Amino acid sequence: YTSYEGEGEAYLSSEILDLGKPINAYGLYRLYAGCDGEEYSFSNTTVLYDEFTSHAILGRHFIRINVDLDASRENIKELVDEFLSVLSKALPPPEPFPAILEHLKQMARTPCEVNYHPEHMDYDLESGPGYMWVGPEGETFHMSLLNSQDEADGYADTLRSKDLPMVFTEKNVVIWQKEGREQSRSYIEEVLKNLL
Repeated sequence: YTSYEGEGEAYLSSEILDLGKPINAYGLYRLYAGCDGEEYSFSNTTVLYDEFTSHAILGRHFIRINVDLDASRENIKELVDEFLSVLSKALPPPEPFPAILEHLKQMARTPCEVNYHPEHMDYDLESGPGYMWVGPEGETFHMSLLNSQDEADGYADTLRSKDLPMVFTEKNVVIWQKEGREQSRSYIEEVLKNLL
């Protein structure tokens, strides 16, 4: 937890969580930030700006920023940017996100609809860590990356035993849907082809 005071009487407080890996920070960011608000990049940081509470990712750090309500509206974004600039100089340089994240953002309906879940994408399925995104037709897809093709095949068999309509594997990747349509098949094949 930290606070930052700008010029005049404007100040903000923030929570900075070190989540170990940039993709874990991204997952928490997407969970809190959603798709509402103005998203931009600034000083190695991705920011979802809001007048009252902004969220940001700086490498493996997730940051929630609360701005003093007495700050004038014009100064809020400037104060957030100033704080992030100072913070980015104090923290180690950020590691890159996995390339798969950018690929899924390009394949999704909108980039902000790609989520990463460091524990379970779906607790009912005990699905483990992985990605979840909304495709161009509004359907939800899930993907896990495993250590080997054997692990992926075993995991796919487990998912199929739970009567999921669409389960695809390719090398160490498993993609599935809880509610699938036959039209999704070509989209999933395209995701896999471009991914590997």
